[in-house]
Amino acid sequence: MAVTREEFDHLAKLAHLEFAEDEIQGFMAEFDEMMGFVDMIKTGEAEKGIPGEYLQISSLREDNVMPSLPAEKILSGLPENEKANGYFRVGQVVK
Repeated sequence: MAVTREEFDHLAKLAHLEFAEDEIQGFMAEFDEMMGFVDMIKTGEAEKGIPGEYLQISSLREDNVMPSLPAEKILSGLPENEKANGYFRVGQVVK
């Protein structure tokens, strides 16, 4: 799937990304390569076309339940204005 310059500009705008003019061709080529992998997955040809290093699954550690610190101890070092009913109070992130 070859992405057009208009499509690339539209995607960059949606993602709030800005590129220098000399960077665009390189990023368009990388995007085309990524979309090629997506097309292979969609058509079920992934095993045939994706190099082996992309298909390796790393071994994950086993989940172990461990005791955590009591909330009172964690909150004890905070100023009163940063505590709220046993939780950390943080400033507004989204307007």
